[in-house]
Amino acid sequence: MKTQSDLTIVAKNSLGILERILRLVRHRRFILNNVSAHCEENSNAVNIRLVVESDRDLGNLMLQLQKLMDVIEVRQSHEYQLRNCLGYG
Repeated sequence: MKTQSDLTIVAKNSLGILERILRLVRHRRFILNNVSAHCEENSNAVNIRLVVESDRDLGNLMLQLQKLMDVIEVRQSHEYQLRNCLGYG
């Protein structure tokens, strides 16, 4: 059964970081439903929000994302976790 998950990634704002993240999501066979990125004006970090869908293990994707150069933090939104548990995802 496919589940939808909301991930937030904090990374250094470096050349190609979004491309590397999206390539990994594709190689891990996750469907990308939504992506948004926001960079603070006086910050060297970018906040990236991904909504992905798959019947594959999300934990493995999160571990692989964490290993990417320039990625600082990867976390799953609790709102989507609750919606998936209740069958609304």
